[in-house]
Amino acid sequence: MPIKILIHATAEQQLQWLQKPTHTAVEISFYTNEVLMADVYIDNDFALETSPFCHIKNKLVLVNAVDIDLALLPENYIVFNGWMTSIANNILECNYVNDTYIKQLQAIASEANWQLYLFNNVIGMASARVIAMIINEAYFALEANVSSKESIDIAMKLGTNYPFGPFEWSQKIGLKNIYHLLSTLNKTDARFMPCNLLQQEANV
Repeated sequence: MPIKILIHATAEQQLQWLQKPTHTAVEISFYTNEVLMADVYIDNDFALETSPFCHIKNKLVLVNAVDIDLALLPENYIVFNGWMTSIANNILECNYVNDTYIKQLQAIASEANWQLYLFNNVIGMASARVIAMIINEAYFALEANVSSKESIDIAMKLGTNYPFGPFEWSQKIGLKNIYHLLSTLNKTDARFMPCNLLQQEANV
C-alpha cells in the first residue's frame, strides 16, 4: 500500500508539489473541501486559526510556517519550508521540537525519496533565513540608490548564478512572508532588522 499524503495548498503551490521528485510508493492528493484519510497531512497554505487539519491529533502534520514559535503548535506538528521555489526538489527542510514524530517523518521521507534537513527549534531553518537576508540587503541597496530593482536582479543572477534575483524571489515568496520572518528573528538578533523600504512595500 502506498503512503498517502494529503496536501492543503494554493494552485501555484500544487504545481510545485507536482514537480517534486517523489517515489511511486507515495500517493499525493490535494485537499478540496474534505479531509480524506491519510498517513501524513501537509498544510502548505498554513494559518494557525483556519487550517483544515487543525483537528488531526495522532498523525503527523507538516505546516509551512517558517517564522512561527514552535511552542504554539501541537506536538504532532513539524514545520517545513514551503516557500515558493523551495518545494520543487527532493529536499525537505524541517524544524521541530518534539522527537516523537521524527522517526515517522524519516520513514515517509525515505519512501518518498526526499532528503531531509532537520533543525531542532531553529526558526527560519537555513535557506529561508539566507534568502530573507539576501532580499533584505537588496532592499537596503535599493534604499541607498545603488541601482534599480531590475539591475540588482540581473547583477545577482549573472554575478552569483542565483536562479532568481532578490526582488524576483521576494515576489515569488511573498514580501510579507519575508518581512514576518525577519521581524521574528530580529527580536533576538539585530542583524535581521528589516529594511524600512521592505516594510513599506510589504504594507505591514
